[in-house]
Amino acid sequence: MPGGVLLVALVSLGATIGVMGWVLTAANEAMDSFAVEATPASIGPSPTPGPAIDLLRTDPAPGLAALGMASGSPERALQVVLYDEYVVAEVEDVGGAPGAGVRWVIYPARITRGPEPVRGSAEDLAPRWFDLGEVDWSMIPALGARGVAELEASGMAGGEVSHVIVDRFLPFDEAVNIRVYVTSPTGSAYVRFSPSGDLIEVVG
Repeated sequence: MPGGVLLVALVSLGATIGVMGWVLTAANEAMDSFAVEATPASIGPSPTPGPAIDLLRTDPAPGLAALGMASGSPERALQVVLYDEYVVAEVEDVGGAPGAGVRWVIYPARITRGPEPVRGSAEDLAPRWFDLGEVDWSMIPALGARGVAELEASGMAGGEVSHVIVDRFLPFDEAVNIRVYVTSPTGSAYVRFSPSGDLIEVVG
């Protein structure tokens, strides 16, 4: 190879190596910068988990609020069943056929399943409807504690509330009832209250 051509080739090769070195240096600096930005100190501490939801013993409001948001804020229900972490409710089909009911399963801030049609004609369902505003839902935790105490006084020790059902207790009672269901190592039972919290009956 002639000396002039060789010199040009060497110069070109040196320039290429210099460019590659600059690119690698820039890339490394960028990665170092990213690594600094991604350190725990720069993004802040991990969020602290909120308190666990207990609709039976603490406050049913989160479950009822989630039910209202999912179902269009119905005013009437056929039945509402409260568990510690979720609600199963049969409520009016807002925007649907008059007198029709739909069933929802609501886990506050996690899962919603529904709506599923409630079986029965409008005529069949008519006697079962009640106004959700008729019930003081904030009493549920206190009524649960009272139900456990009533059953303990009647000889059922070690009881815990499993769920609460609110509906017209047909065919036994046309009025709206709040039934507190309690389980214990020796069996299960329930206590009936009125929507205002008056004791109706201890069963078990």
